[in-house]
Amino acid sequence: MLTEAALREDAATQLFPLADTPAPQELHFLSLAGARTVVTPGLTAIRHAFTDAHQQQRFLSVLGDVGVGVGKTFAVHTTALTSFPDAHLLLRLGARPGPADLRAHLHHTLRLKGAPPTDPAATDSLIRRALSAGPRIVTVDEADRIPDACFEYLRFLHDDLPGGLCVVPDRRAAW
Repeated sequence: MLTEAALREDAATQLFPLADTPAPQELHFLSLAGARTVVTPGLTAIRHAFTDAHQQQRFLSVLGDVGVGVGKTFAVHTTALTSFPDAHLLLRLGARPGPADLRAHLHHTLRLKGAPPTDPAATDSLIRRALSAGPRIVTVDEADRIPDACFEYLRFLHDDLPGGLCVVPDRRAAW
């Protein structure tokens, strides 16, 4: 059995260090409890870019090759959950959602009371009010599946909120 001291000693001899704390179990593709994150240069670069985008409340695109093991999604979600746990909103929208789906998902993710209003303007008002309560990071999982209209809606929210909104679309391929 490996102890914390043994893990730290082993990490010191590795090419890339291990993170101080285990990765959230739900982020590992095998849901391994206690899995440690290897702090690669790519993960470090995403953390720096994420922090910069959050401070400036701007869009950040994470692009990379298609394929298992590249680590874009893991790096984005690990950074969001460990560095910005109170500001992070994860959107998993599925294939080809429309702006109405995005509004409903934001309504739910922001834990707004009741069902989303049927009037888009009323829903937008509730969402904008909730988002303006503090700096937020909206990560969009597999953003290559969502249409331009949804990106336009996210841009509308960004432009309408005082100070903007940090949006991180996780895409499998370049736009």
